[in-house]
Amino acid sequence: MAKKSKSATSRDDKDLKNDGEMLKIALIGCGGRGSGAANQALSTSNSVKLIAMADAFQDRLESSLANLKKQHNTKVDVA
Repeated sequence: MAKKSKSATSRDDKDLKNDGEMLKIALIGCGGRGSGAANQALSTSNSVKLIAMADAFQDRLESSLANLKKQHNTKVDVA
């Protein structure tokens, strides 16, 4: 039976939970796909924090930031 391989750089949920590391994420592109992915990442039970955001359109960035703060206030640390 073949053994399942794991990349040296890959991490799974169990790894993050056990060692207490904070996973810091950044969102580049605050449209529907990017904001949705950030929302999913922040919805996990792991220690995750959104620390940076960027978009070509200021209004899109501000709207996404407001929505993510509303849903995940303690996990969003974007100045």
